[in-house]
Amino acid sequence: MFESMIPYKGLHSIRQYMKSKPIKFGYKAWAICGEDGYPYHLQIYCGKSSEKLDFGLGGSVVVRLIDEMYKIGDEDIKNCEYFFDNFFSSHDLLSDLTGKEILATGTIRENRTGGADKVLLSKKLLQKKDRGSYDFVCNESLFITSWNDNSVCQVISNCHQIDPIRNTQRWKKGKGQIYVEQPHVIKAYNEGMGGVDAMDRLLESYRPSVNMKKWWWSLFINVLNLSVIASWRLYQKANPDSKMTHLEFRRYVTQVLVKSNCENQVKKSVVIAVPPKEVRLDGVGHFVETTSQGRCCVCKKNTRKVCVKCKKRLHSDRQTNCFYEYHNNSHI
Repeated sequence: MFESMIPYKGLHSIRQYMKSKPIKFGYKAWAICGEDGYPYHLQIYCGKSSEKLDFGLGGSVVVRLIDEMYKIGDEDIKNCEYFFDNFFSSHDLLSDLTGKEILATGTIRENRTGGADKVLLSKKLLQKKDRGSYDFVCNESLFITSWNDNSVCQVISNCHQIDPIRNTQRWKKGKGQIYVEQPHVIKAYNEGMGGVDAMDRLLESYRPSVNMKKWWWSLFINVLNLSVIASWRLYQKANPDSKMTHLEFRRYVTQVLVKSNCENQVKKSVVIAVPPKEVRLDGVGHFVETTSQGRCCVCKKNTRKVCVKCKKRLHSDRQTNCFYEYHNNSHI
């Protein structure tokens, strides 16, 4: 659960500037995604609201998005764990989520720990210790850990603790690769927090680029882009043995859309050598016309008949079933 930016450089009241983001100008959106980048819910940030926020802006966003997830009603979604960064998390928010039996983990700022910063070692003291040093504090439900890596990071969780401690590789000048201790809660956060980043990478890989001054155009294009990403992830889950890449899936969807609603007279620029199976078996717009002589793609004998939609030569006379077989047999 993180922030995502939708690029837009025009003038609009809800356009944001974020210097730390790869996309600095655009619309800010709150996103909740699976660890593979599958987008479950996206909400455009429209500016400061007049309603009272119990957990600040970030915490209220977390509560609102989780409520939207629970509306889906899927038991797997209700049992999942949520990860977010220090913009969203606070001691009060995690206490509220614990009361609702929602699993959550996130980095946290020192002034939001609910007094735990007075018990934990300060960042200055922890930085003076060896790399991999850690300190922790817990109550009945929440566990806060400080860990010294390149810098000191603090993580709060209601479902992970420091055990089991593992060794992880780090680079040290003059010594090369070394092993340092890493608490389990840090490992769990690192493995679960990259969902929105994965979605942003997929969005940016093949983002449609169209010059349009309308303020809503960027939002519309982003919805289409998200739909393709979500479809590709669902396709991967439905076909675990498939090796179709993101780019190949986009090309396949484009082919189906180009051919599915084409007119009888198809331009040569959009003729496809091998029509997708979904187009071939849809039963819409498949008509016969006369063309130059060539091989039938079913029986391999000469014919002058062609399907105007599939652009494949097929026998449809002399009591042959090539045309019927090609458009009704999924194994061809």
